[in-house]
Order: sequence, then structure tokens, then C-alpha cells
Amino acid sequence: MRKHLIKIIIVFKGTYLKIYCVIFFTYIYSIGYTQQVPRSTLYMLHQNSYNPAETAIDELGDINIVVREQYLNFPKSSGPQAIWFNTSFPLTFLHSGIGISLRNQTQGFENRMDFKLNYSYKIKLQNGILSLGLSLGGANLGWDIENPIYPDGSTDTYIDTKIASQENFLNFLFDFGVYYKIKNIYTSFAITEMNQPQLKYESSSGQFYKRHFWYSLGYEYKTSNPMLTIQPSLLVKSTLTSTQLNLDALFVYNKTIIGGLSYSSSNDISVIFGAKFGENRKFNGMRAFFSYDIVNSKIATQTVGSLEFMVGYSFALSVDKVNKSYKSVRFL
Repeated sequence: MRKHLIKIIIVFKGTYLKIYCVIFFTYIYSIGYTQQVPRSTLYMLHQNSYNPAETAIDELGDINIVVREQYLNFPKSSGPQAIWFNTSFPLTFLHSGIGISLRNQTQGFENRMDFKLNYSYKIKLQNGILSLGLSLGGANLGWDIENPIYPDGSTDTYIDTKIASQENFLNFLFDFGVYYKIKNIYTSFAITEMNQPQLKYESSSGQFYKRHFWYSLGYEYKTSNPMLTIQPSLLVKSTLTSTQLNLDALFVYNKTIIGGLSYSSSNDISVIFGAKFGENRKFNGMRAFFSYDIVNSKIATQTVGSLEFMVGYSFALSVDKVNKSYKSVRFL
């Protein structure tokens, strides 16, 4: 797979900069697979995207969408772009939750679409809640390649065939997760792409997705000011050959206004801002967040940063019955 990708590194017509962008993405794909699963600065707000055990963890229905534009200002919008869409619904009578997760990622001429059905089962453990989750779904991989140019002057029959047939590759995905929350602290562990799908072509195969390990930890600290809380968290994502780390701190004022900072192991620093509306508020259940990543790696000379935006809505599915009684002097 890597052999064929390297032979078509020049895809976009035009300037040297455009060629450089495609070479960059091919290089990343070849040596590290670091963008197989897209990065999300707002990961702590949609953890069911990668951990099925988090599905309906708060016994609420939820819908959210997250859009990420990585490396803004790249030509032809060739920087990685990702969209997550998640829904979750509690099954209180079964101590469970179900949901759907969709993720679309494009980078250069490559397009990946993942779709999963999530299930979680909750158990009361000590003074907390333990949730176990499974995900089943599929991953689709395809390319949008037009007029490839081969630097060595040769052609590639395989690539030409794929361009003509517009063939996509579909693989099965299986994920597993554990989530535990007690009072104001949570921790979770998940394994995604457990079956490590293979991309088969001709007489050989290449890596489609590598198995990913996720560990997260979060805490809510109540300050002496009852209007202010601090929510530090971390995320470790690893394939055992490549590891990424995120450290974050959110400051919540009056349970509504939220701001914070995030630091990643790639030396990017991110600013996070948003708002959520709880009970007795006009927009009860609504939330909106955005983040801006300041890129500090060498690629900063080619981009102005990365932007991520999220909107979501949480709602209760059960309606408490109100006991009503009627008394009359006729019946005493």
C-alpha cells in the first residue's frame, strides 16, 4: 500500500507548495499512521466517539456534531478534515445505553468513513458507576484522484484501474471500552480497531487501521468560589509504536461559561471556549464549543493553525409521573 501511495505523491496541478502538501501527508501515512484516527482537541466533550462505554453514561439522550479543520490555509483544502456525529440513548430498564457514531475524515485525496453501533452496560460498583461498552461497525476507505502525475515518468496500472473503477474498500470494525466514574472523578480505557482491518489488493495487503489504545482521566475540582470549578483531564492515545498525549484544563463559571487551555505532545497549544445550559435555563440542554490550535511544529510555516467546533443537545427521555389526588366532601 505504501509503495503505491508514494508513486502518486504529485496529485494537484500547480505550485511547489501544493506538491509539498501531498508529499507531507503521504510521508506521515507511510511512517507513522498518526492520522489514521484524527485528533480532536475537544475529545473530552464527545468521548463516546472512541469509547463505547461512555454511551449514555449520564442517563440522558444526547446528539452532538464536531467539525475539525486541521492545518488551515493549506491549498485546495488539503489539510486533514474530520467530522464526528454521535447519538446516544439510555435504556434505563436494562441498565444500558445505545448509540450511533459516525466519523468522516479526509486528508489530501484520501477519504475514510467509519460507522459504529455502540452499546454500554452499567453496574453500580462501590460508590460509583462502572460501564462496559462494545462497538460494532465498518470502515470505508476510498480515494478521489484526478490526473495523477508520476515523478519517475512511469505509470501504475493498479492506480489507473482504481481511478477508473472508483473502487472503495470496506472493512469490519470492533471496539471495546471501560468507563468508571465515582463522585467527581472518572477514568476510562478503550481499544479501537481491535481487529486491525487489512487493506487487500492484488496479491498482497496493507495496513488499513492499526489497533489504538486510549486512556483518559478527568477530575472536577470545586474551588472556594461556589461559582467556579476547574476540570483538568488528560488523554493518552497509542498504537504502541506511536503515542500522543493531551493535557487539558477547563474553567467553568456558574455551570455555564467555559474556557480553558490544552497542550498536546506535538507541542501545540489550544484555546477552548464554550457554553452549556443546564436546568432552569432558557436553552436547557444546549451546548456549543470551539477550539483554536496554535501549531508550534515545523509545519507552522505552512498553516495558521487548526480550528474545531462542536454543538450538542442533551435531553431526558423519561417523564416523571406526578401523583394527583382529588378529595371531595362526598367521599370521606
